[in-house]
Formats: sequence, C-alpha cells, structure tokens
Amino acid sequence: MNRVDGGIDTLSARIAHMRTLTYITNRNGWCEKQKYWQKRTRDIEDRLSDALHERLTNRFVSKRTSVLMRELRQKGTLMAKIEDDGNVYVEDHFIGTMEGFQFKEDEGAYGEDSKILRSAAGKVLSEEIRKRAEEFNQAEDGEISLIYGDPLTHSTINWRGVMIGRIAKGSSILSPKGIVIPTPVLQGDSLNMVQAKVDRWLEAHIVEVLAPLFALQEAANGAKDEEGNDRIGGMARGIAFQMVEKLGTIPRRLIAKDFKGVDSTGRFQLKKLGVWLGATSLYIPALLKPAPAQLRLLLWALHNEQDRLPDIPPAGLCTIKVDKKASRVFYEVSGYRVVGDNAVRLDMLERLANAAREVSMKGPFPMDPDLMSLVGTSGDDFIEIMRYLGYTTKEYDTVTAKEILAKREDAVKEEAKAEEVKSEEKTEEVQSDTSEQPVKDEKPAENEKVSEDEKPAEEEKVIIFTHQPDAGRPRPQRGKRPQGKKGGKKPAKGKAVNKNFKKSAGSKKPKKSAELDPDSPFAALAGLKDQLKGKK
Repeated sequence: MNRVDGGIDTLSARIAHMRTLTYITNRNGWCEKQKYWQKRTRDIEDRLSDALHERLTNRFVSKRTSVLMRELRQKGTLMAKIEDDGNVYVEDHFIGTMEGFQFKEDEGAYGEDSKILRSAAGKVLSEEIRKRAEEFNQAEDGEISLIYGDPLTHSTINWRGVMIGRIAKGSSILSPKGIVIPTPVLQGDSLNMVQAKVDRWLEAHIVEVLAPLFALQEAANGAKDEEGNDRIGGMARGIAFQMVEKLGTIPRRLIAKDFKGVDSTGRFQLKKLGVWLGATSLYIPALLKPAPAQLRLLLWALHNEQDRLPDIPPAGLCTIKVDKKASRVFYEVSGYRVVGDNAVRLDMLERLANAAREVSMKGPFPMDPDLMSLVGTSGDDFIEIMRYLGYTTKEYDTVTAKEILAKREDAVKEEAKAEEVKSEEKTEEVQSDTSEQPVKDEKPAENEKVSEDEKPAEEEKVIIFTHQPDAGRPRPQRGKRPQGKKGGKKPAKGKAVNKNFKKSAGSKKPKKSAELDPDSPFAALAGLKDQLKGKK
C-alpha cells in the first residue's frame, strides 16, 4: 500500500485500506508502538491523497484539452469573455480573474493547453485593459482612495477597492510620487494614461486635504491679495517658510527671537492665513483634524524614510504616553507636544496655558481639577506639563498653605471691592481683619498638645503653583566677571591716580546756601523759624 503508482481506482482503494489501518492505530491497546504507527499511516495516506488529486486533475485537463481542440478545429478560434465580477472564461472554462489592471490566473486551470488558453484570453484581456484605463482616466476623485498601510510607507492608491499603485518619496516633502503597479497586461499607452491620472489625483488630493498649509506656502512664496499687496511680508514671511517646512506646526521657543521682530501687521497676516499664535506653539488648527494629521504623518514618514513608527495617536485623545524609542518629530507632526513621559495635543496645551494664566493672575494656586481635566492628567504628569508652561511648584504644610491661599482670597476680595474702597487706610484695615481670621479659628495651644501615638505619621503636604515664565526654559550660562587678584601691586609713583577716590564722603565741604530775597515769602518763613528757635 505504500505505492503511489496506478490509476484513480487503484489509488482510491489503497486510501480506503490505509484509513482502516489508521483507525486501528488510534485504538488503545490494539497495536504495539502506537505513536510510531499513527505517524506512519498518516504519512502514507497523505502521499496517496496527493497522488489521487494529481490523477484527477490530469483527467480533467486532458478532457478539457480535447474539448478545446475540437472547438478550435470546428470554429477556427476560441471564444473568451469577462463577466461583470471579473471572472474570465474561455469556452465556458474558468481560467482566472481580473482585479483592477491585474489578471490573476487560476493555477488549476492551466495544463498542457496553457498556450492555447493564454492565446485565446490575450485578445479579450487587452481590450478589457484598454477599456478600464479609459474608465479610470474619466473616474471621479471619489472613486479613488488613499489606503494607509502598516507601516505608513507601504500605503497604496486604490480604485474601486482594488490596489493599482503605491506612494513613494518625491522631490519634496509635499510632493510624493504615485507609482502605478505594472502588470503583463497593462503596458504601453494604457499604462501611461493610468500613470498620468494617478499623478493628477494624488497632487489634487494632497492640496485639498492640506489646503491651509498650501495657502501659507503660496503667501510665503510672494502671492498677492486682491489689492495687489503681499499676503505676508517681513519677518512674518520667514516664520511662514519655517512652518511650511515643518508641515504647519512649530514650537514657539524655536522662533522666539524671530517672532519678537514681527510687527502687528505681520501677526495679523499670519492670523488671516489661519495660523494660531499660541503661548507654546504656532500651528494651524485645521491641520490637527484626523485626516490632515494622518496625511502629514505619511508625508513626513515617506520623506524621511521612517518605516518603524509607533501607533498613530487615536482621534480625540488629549494626552498619550510617549514611546521613548520614537522621534519627537513624530509626535509634533501628529499634532502633539512631548512633555516628559506624555505628549499633549497642541490645542489642549494652549487651552491649559490660557486657563492657568487667568488663575495665576490672582496669585499662587493649588492643584485645580478644572485645569487637570483639560489635559486628562494628574499628579506628577500634570506637574510636569505645568512646569513646561512656566510654573514652579513647592510643597507646603497645611497651615502655611492656608496662609498663602488666604492672601489669594484677599486679593480676589480686594479686586471685587476696589470700587468701594476710598482710602488706603481702609484697605489696610480690611487686609488686617482678613489676615487675623485664621488665627481666631485656631485652637488654644493647650488643646493642640496630644500624645505621640495620636500624631499622624506623615504631615499632609499641599502643592502650590507659582507662575515664573522662565521656569520651563533652559537658562543660558553667563560668564563670571573677572575679579582682581587680592594683594595686587600698588600703582607706581608718578602715575595718575583718580583723586576722587582719595576724598572720603565726610571730607566734602557743605555747599553754602544761596541768600534769599528779603522780599520773597520764603525769607519771611525763614525769619519766623528763627524766632521760634529763639523762644526755645
């Protein structure tokens, strides 16, 4: 039975007998070396099954070949057709499928008559490809789509749900190339027509999705407005160039010196072009939406040949954990700013900066749940973000914290009552009264004395934020001023010495007061003063 020769009936009988042996080997106690015989019978059965499949295929192909040869002798040609679903038939025999511009042959459909089948299918396939190329050339933009791959650099261009091309690095970061996947049936004029359509569509698609960025690029390149004036000029144009190079977002720290030179007109021009002039970033809010953000990330990955990237941040998350191995530029292009172990979305970071600024105008403040909810963090993560925004933190005991926050409450009250206060003395009384309130609430010293066992193991600490704009920025190291050496030599004789240093402050002669005019009122007052001194 361990033979694979013979016809279909012989092989079928051997397989039946072998399955009986296989059943016996799987019964406990029916044979010795049970595992060995199980493996042995399984291998023989598999080989017999493969041989039987081969015999059946040959019989089918031989029969089909004889039918095709008979049709060819009678008609002189073979009829081929393509169904609406893309299936290709030659004289009702299935030979493959058309997917986009690619013909996928059925492996089991070809045998000794493969040349005959390909020759018969070649004519109908060439006509179908020419037809599909014209349909693609006239297709609406909505029929073509950009499918993001994993990794991003393997993204493809699809038509009617079928891949027809891929995207590759181009001459600039905003000009990638669309490459049509060539096939044996897509050649010549049809290939050129499809490639031209892909180029037009890809350029239009990028311009449409990143429209605000291209508007900024046109303005930076010297575009004019309706009145013939430059849309942007001066230092603002240089900042616009830098924003375009970085795909629409740039940290404010990188352009701090240049931005100080932008006048009010330049700032207005940037705002008119959709740029948000934030405390931490300059960015275009429209580009933070999911579709533009994903496309910007694809363009950056293609231009910088970045295949290994972390997962794209899900839409709607304000703060995400940072992958230490990933580039910071990855998060910046995605619309996030890396702060410590987290990345905060740029617009939410600006909202936090504005809200914290309003709170800090009234003095130091504690951890605020409303501020933490803006970025969805708490604890050390929130402290790190606030430090980036220019806030320092310090821990105080509860008593000291109450005193600090009481002053903040006093400032709020004074601001509300500023219109009612008429004199500085009254405001000082209000401050003294409010400052004494915490003392009245305190218990006597005797009641505060408790045993060592009743005291808490660790005193509760209160974290208070103070706004210091330069706290989150690295300070440049300043050189120390050179100091003279101690015990230096005295100046040599004959050399000029500054005489002003020789005179002490007490050696200066008092200036004589100018004589008063006897007719002036000041002379009368001076005389009255002398009379009072004489009486004393």
